[in-house]
Amino acid sequence: MKPEQKLWQLVKSKTKLTRWNRIENAINSGIPDLLGSASGSSFFTVELKVTYDNKTIRFSPHQIAWHKTNHGSKFIMILTLSPSSVKLFDSSIACKPRPTIADYRPLGVVRNTADDAQWAEFEKIMLENAWQNLIFVIGWQGGRGRGNACTFAPCSLASLARIVRCSAVAGHSAQRPPVACRLNLPIVRRPLNGGSMVEK
Repeated sequence: MKPEQKLWQLVKSKTKLTRWNRIENAINSGIPDLLGSASGSSFFTVELKVTYDNKTIRFSPHQIAWHKTNHGSKFIMILTLSPSSVKLFDSSIACKPRPTIADYRPLGVVRNTADDAQWAEFEKIMLENAWQNLIFVIGWQGGRGRGNACTFAPCSLASLARIVRCSAVAGHSAQRPPVACRLNLPIVRRPLNGGSMVEK
């Protein structure tokens, strides 16, 4: 079995929550290998890659152009052969023909491809990063000398449901919402009087 086929078989068998569609397109070059979806997340794409030197991967000009011009949740999944591991990156790594893997921080890693628990955590990270591009208020930020501000977070529907449930118990306060901390969501604060958004 070729390494690329091995990676596809691993993804298909180890990610239990995701419905996968293999994309075979001989007309439009550059389209990613997989289209995925799961309950509570939007559709997202995954490009499967194998590194043979554990240092770099290759992207065709068509693949680079596709990832630069298309929107939505786009991931690159890389299989290293020795030692065997799988790493998940966002599509920013697909910006040049031969990027160095160490220059980019993976979203998730499976260090032992036979370990189901590692795959479960890996899939959870992937789905939580498959944003629905929703922006919603999850709390208020205020306090002496600090003014008032809203706290926003882009989030999948699954995480939104958990925020609603947890917020009903925790309530809102002048502090950063503890729910967002537990979910490890990217937090954005916008002053009520306008101004630029600042990621925390």
